[in-house]
Amino acid sequence: MRASAGWLLRLTGHQPGSQITTGVRCSTRRTLTLTAHQGATSAAFTAALQTLARQVREATTIHLRPEPVRPPATCTVNGAPTR
Repeated sequence: MRASAGWLLRLTGHQPGSQITTGVRCSTRRTLTLTAHQGATSAAFTAALQTLARQVREATTIHLRPEPVRPPATCTVNGAPTR
């Protein structure tokens, strides 16, 4: 079974523009996208993701997991291809 993470976030009370942690809000267009504002740090983004996952788990028993991030097929370092 699949459920939209954005739908699950709305189910827990988050709406577009909702503040999650200091400096981190849901986008004003879609709840699933997080945006940085004054005071945002990488620690604040990590805390926001953990908070959202915990709230969804507590409300639904569904465990949200990050999608795997894959590097592009060709990477460059200082303009030179690495592969």
